[in-house]
Amino acid sequence: MSFPGNFNPNTETVNLPFAQSRDVNFGHLSLTPDSSMSAALNSSTGTFAFVTNGTPVSQDFPLAIQLIYSSGGPYDITSYSGFILGFSQLSGMGNLYMEVGSSDGTVGEHRLRLTGPGDVFYSVADIKPNSIHTVDSFNILRFIFEAQSPQFSFTLDEIRLVPEPSKTGLVLCAGGLLLSRRSRMVPA
Repeated sequence: MSFPGNFNPNTETVNLPFAQSRDVNFGHLSLTPDSSMSAALNSSTGTFAFVTNGTPVSQDFPLAIQLIYSSGGPYDITSYSGFILGFSQLSGMGNLYMEVGSSDGTVGEHRLRLTGPGDVFYSVADIKPNSIHTVDSFNILRFIFEAQSPQFSFTLDEIRLVPEPSKTGLVLCAGGLLLSRRSRMVPA
């Protein structure tokens, strides 16, 4: 997928705890004539790649792309502490913010700076709600990537939900209790 010229949103089916499909859309279509953007979803590997070169028409509207998870719901992610996004490649500088529901035209309240490859944690508490959707009841989840340098590119290999530490601890504690109980019941 690339813009301008042959802009076609790309949709693929996914099997996630929330949503059954994901789409890619260019967030702001305000390119100067010397700018370019391209993106690709690879359904066989699950990777998402984005490349942008150039400058926006206005600093208020950076070159950006949205990765959108939708279909079904409503979903509730309050039992999770956040998302880990795994970038195998990232060059230039960018921002990430997340929101639930359809964009209401305002920017995300919590932008996370992207400066290099590796894992990035984005807290559920920082996801921007709108007037209808909140993290405990939404049908659409948006990841918005904004270029903050003239050249910005990345390959995103994985997005995973991170359970709340208290729930993980409870599961581990319960497992430990069961194992200790079993070991006491086994005759020597």
